[in-house]
Amino acid sequence: MASLREALRGFLKGWRNDLAWSWRQVLRGVEPDFEAVRADLELADDEFIYPGRRGRPIPGAPGGAHVFRALDGVRPSAVRAVILGQDPYPNYQFATGRAFEQGDLESWPQDPKRIADSLARIVQTIAAAGTGKATYTKNDAAWRRVFDDLQSGALRLAPPNQLFDVLDGQGTLWLNTGLTISRFQKGGAPEQLEGHIPLWRPIIRTILTHLATRGSGRVVFLLWGSPAQRVFREAGVQQAAEAAGTWHTRAAMATHAHPAAVVSGKPSFFRPPNPLVQANDSLVRMGGKPINWSGVAG
Repeated sequence: MASLREALRGFLKGWRNDLAWSWRQVLRGVEPDFEAVRADLELADDEFIYPGRRGRPIPGAPGGAHVFRALDGVRPSAVRAVILGQDPYPNYQFATGRAFEQGDLESWPQDPKRIADSLARIVQTIAAAGTGKATYTKNDAAWRRVFDDLQSGALRLAPPNQLFDVLDGQGTLWLNTGLTISRFQKGGAPEQLEGHIPLWRPIIRTILTHLATRGSGRVVFLLWGSPAQRVFREAGVQQAAEAAGTWHTRAAMATHAHPAAVVSGKPSFFRPPNPLVQANDSLVRMGGKPINWSGVAG
């Protein structure tokens, strides 16, 4: 048994070397807040911190997975949408370092149950945004309809091992509020809520504030679930953008339920408006271009 705080110190030694040069500039002078990790939290002998570090893969983890994977495919100046999740998937074989990406998938499988709930609902929402078919997000049972249409060719969507790369190329940043995890429980383990997430607050705050106050470009922050909304609020991002004169002209936000949230047996994520349509509406209103969420040209 080891102290989680000290384990994280050792795990993240030299962390800046894992970043592209442009993100190193954004995060210059900023450090993870190790002292914010509750002192009595522990890392058991059979536990580990993941995703791993760049170039130090965890056996069984997705290829290319690492702590800062979300920052690999998009430069700070190119970000147009920030999708803010909570923390990596609790299954290390899924977690890539990009929020909501399920790294064990190369293609859309025959069995829709293989897809994590969060990703399934995001895909349904992508399908509805691209086609205008609200039936794709009617309920969880509509996931089968999405799959049937994917297999028949009636619905075109980039395969899962390409979709997030394509969206990165359009300026999307799939960022978690906590970039690491070691122990999970539904509703949030102390190690998550009082360990990993507080550790990353300075990093996440700096990234969000930088993007909201840039002198060029437009960005919409998609805040899915109360944890993401709370982190955004506590970071003072809107206030910083208002002071810079960029709020509503270069930066906007769209709040929504978390993709995995269920209220009275129904997915809250499917409640209108469609968050991806809402994001594009905000980008266009600010003079930007919409994102092609399906990842397929034409």
